[in-house]
Amino acid sequence: MAKHNQVILNGQISIPPRVICDEHGTPVRAMCGVDVMHGTRDFGNNIDNIKYDVPIVMTSEPEMIKKIASFKKGDMVEIKGTITTRDVTKRTTYKYCGHKHEKLGNLVCITPIYAEVRETALSDENGKRILRDRCEISNMVTVIAPLCRDPQLYKTEKGKSVTTYQLAIRRKFRIKKDTDIRTDFPW
Repeated sequence: MAKHNQVILNGQISIPPRVICDEHGTPVRAMCGVDVMHGTRDFGNNIDNIKYDVPIVMTSEPEMIKKIASFKKGDMVEIKGTITTRDVTKRTTYKYCGHKHEKLGNLVCITPIYAEVRETALSDENGKRILRDRCEISNMVTVIAPLCRDPQLYKTEKGKSVTTYQLAIRRKFRIKKDTDIRTDFPW
């Protein structure tokens, strides 16, 4: 059984948060993307390449909805939470022929338990500079969980080796609206 499922993000809000309300106008969910950075490393402490990610942060907790709704484009934020998953129907429309395709999928997001604005109204350039300075703490994930499937190794068109695998992460806490879900299955 997993003992850890912790995510710490130190990043910049590049798109204003989205708040979803019910038919009475009451906020029921808030989400945002947080630009974070990580380095691809060889041996030692040198960062060879910088990569940007935009994990989705999503909550249905009223106090956290208010906190996320207050985020503004350019804010540098710190978020602590856990990895959670939801079964979703992924829909795509092919660009050239307009054909629509649906398939069942898995949405992986971060459910925050703490969120705070550290700096406000930064330009994209200043935000990237701060992210580079804080690269070591920008995108930290600690997960201990059993594998669901054997890892699959493949090579990209540029010859880089990539491995994918699925984990079964037991939740240490329950999200009120998802009382039946006790394990998450991110890839």
